[in-house]
Amino acid sequence: MTQHTSRNNYRTCEPAMDVLFAVGEVVIYVDLPGIAKEEVDISVEGRRLLISGDKQRPRDGRERCLLLEREYGRFSREVELPEAAQVERAEAGLRDGVLRIAIPLGGS
Repeated sequence: MTQHTSRNNYRTCEPAMDVLFAVGEVVIYVDLPGIAKEEVDISVEGRRLLISGDKQRPRDGRERCLLLEREYGRFSREVELPEAAQVERAEAGLRDGVLRIAIPLGGS
């Protein structure tokens, strides 16, 4: 993930993403280590697929921070879908920290 700091000093991240054309479908992979499926929002606006969420740093209130390399914060990714995408038939799953979204393509 690439990490940024916004104007309000809240960190945002940009998870790595692959978008692939397979036979009859578009497949999207997004690296989301440490994020539960309930913390990920997937929506479609027109032909844009939006993936967003917020990865919080676990805290127990007793630790001091010596080094922080893992990334936390809000994230949002967007994919422009082809016209043939049949989003109503899309399937998504999160396994081993990787979100996979498969969207069938209609014949044209």
